[in-house]
Amino acid sequence: MLNIFSLHGIYFQNDENRLTANFLFLLSENRQTFLVSFLKEIGFSFDKKELAEAEITFQGHLIEDGQAFIPDAEIKIGDQLHIIIEAKIGTNHIYNEQIQLYSSYLAKSSSKNKQLICITQINESKLFNEIIINCELSKDSFCYFQWHQIIDILKKSIDLNTEVVRLNEKRIILGKRTDYSQRTVALFIDELEDTMYDKKIIDDIKIGAIPDITITTQDYWYMKTALKYNVWFPSGAAEYGLAPSKYVAYYETIDEGRNKNPTTITYIARNRIYWNRITLSDAKQIYELQNLFRDKSIAEEISTWCKDGDTFHVVLTEKPIRLSKPLHLRLTNKARILSKRKCAFSEFMSAKSIDDIL
Repeated sequence: MLNIFSLHGIYFQNDENRLTANFLFLLSENRQTFLVSFLKEIGFSFDKKELAEAEITFQGHLIEDGQAFIPDAEIKIGDQLHIIIEAKIGTNHIYNEQIQLYSSYLAKSSSKNKQLICITQINESKLFNEIIINCELSKDSFCYFQWHQIIDILKKSIDLNTEVVRLNEKRIILGKRTDYSQRTVALFIDELEDTMYDKKIIDDIKIGAIPDITITTQDYWYMKTALKYNVWFPSGAAEYGLAPSKYVAYYETIDEGRNKNPTTITYIARNRIYWNRITLSDAKQIYELQNLFRDKSIAEEISTWCKDGDTFHVVLTEKPIRLSKPLHLRLTNKARILSKRKCAFSEFMSAKSIDDIL
């Protein structure tokens, strides 16, 4: 779904450039809140006049030792602070040559303080720390963030939380005014998450645009987690996005006799939000998934099959509903073709067995 931040920067070459431009826009628009908080995170504080006169530049053309380069962002606050920002989205990596070049350029800056900041989606802190060892700037002139940390700083800077977002959306529906900063920040965060995780909110998708039901096969651990925390971990290659559906129907495997309802579909759940290609560190920051990761045993299990930097899919559902008449699979050899099977709600409800919808 397009919002103002989908459109602002639409002519840039890629999502990385578009989101960086939008990030700078919010820094500029919220100089007394977001910019203040962002600078405090890297150890600096300035008065209102200095912040008002700060130069915030997107992709300026610079030259170092005769070599032209274009950093994602540059911020200058008088002769007190000179910042260069390099931002990455998705699985895009930071590069040694790039960081070395920016470091060399900043080292020659006349500013009293210099900062080279990298922002990535996947966790590249180890690589970043290895690169800066051989850079011209001192180690305290470097700073590393992941985008989920930027989102957190942004929210805290204007007191934005899930309840505030909900109330503002209600005011908009009623035709009432909302706080400009809170509204624009909420829209930016939506756009950032949509881009990073191919996030899809089912209620925002037009009726008829997606299938009614996806059938998924569930071993014991996944079924137990689905029932306790209202989440579904769809299978599939992490580099591809998932086709959403309104509902998920759980086929429980035998799994060495551990599932309580083997070879049946006993539960169905309404899907709410899809996160595609999300990293473990990002998932832990998602408000709707925090109860899941507070369970140490669940968090430890997920970490064994999803190392930080790898991506996976996760769907938040409503509480699964137990069918009054569970559907059994007569021909159990067909279980292997069940996963990701789509069907209409009317077809599902009229079926006498799972075989009827295959």
